[in-house]
Amino acid sequence: MSVAVAEEASATYQLLAASLRDRSEGIPEGRMTAAQLRNAFRAGPDGPGLLLVGKQWCSPEQVLRGPANFGSRRPFAPHVDGLESMWKTLGVGLPTEVEAIAVLKEMVEGPPSPADLGVAIRALTIVADAVADMSSQFRATLRQLPLWIGREWTVERPVYALEGEALLASASADMRVWRPGLTSFTVLEPLLDPLGLVRLTLSDFQAAPTPAYGIAEGEAPRPTFSGAVSLLRQELDRERRGKAFGRHGVRQAPQDQGTRVHIW
Repeated sequence: MSVAVAEEASATYQLLAASLRDRSEGIPEGRMTAAQLRNAFRAGPDGPGLLLVGKQWCSPEQVLRGPANFGSRRPFAPHVDGLESMWKTLGVGLPTEVEAIAVLKEMVEGPPSPADLGVAIRALTIVADAVADMSSQFRATLRQLPLWIGREWTVERPVYALEGEALLASASADMRVWRPGLTSFTVLEPLLDPLGLVRLTLSDFQAAPTPAYGIAEGEAPRPTFSGAVSLLRQELDRERRGKAFGRHGVRQAPQDQGTRVHIW
């Protein structure tokens, strides 16, 4: 596909869009209706559709509109000022949560590239925006979505969403930690629970302070505990001396000079 053809197609789209905007007083004689325009752009027996995406001619129902949130995984109509109204007239739809989930499932073929992680974040954002309107049955299927945990994709749950670089850096290697390329999950918050994610922040790992009454209560049994430890040490000393001198007080030859464990 030559650059000249792409430029000519873009110019034609702009003219058609302008024509649609000029129809406030009805359809001028000789111009297509919206229905006729949609039919003209659709693929048919005589050839492909008339919507040029990259180097491919597409039919409007094969294309999405808006920013190319799915990268090269889905065809998007040219996102240019002035053309959105025409894409709407042609029936070109915005990406839905169903399409976003399909894109996410396609990524499990291998480790995601940085570009793939960007696509995944945008796809998840689309799904998060739709959670409130989902049926309970559809929402339940989200727990089966594969999540990237740094070494593999997993459908096992729970998976932990660690908030902040510090937590991510200190996470255990065998802990299932979601690694979507984000360190803050505010924009995806409606989606965390449906995905089966457990969100953890630094405050979840702070040591609980010991109350003063707990320290005071611990002082009472301290002498008893110390005395028990002292008696245990005395018993261990007597046992060692008994083994060293034998049953009748005669010192025995050393037995095994291997490693000994002393308990104090």
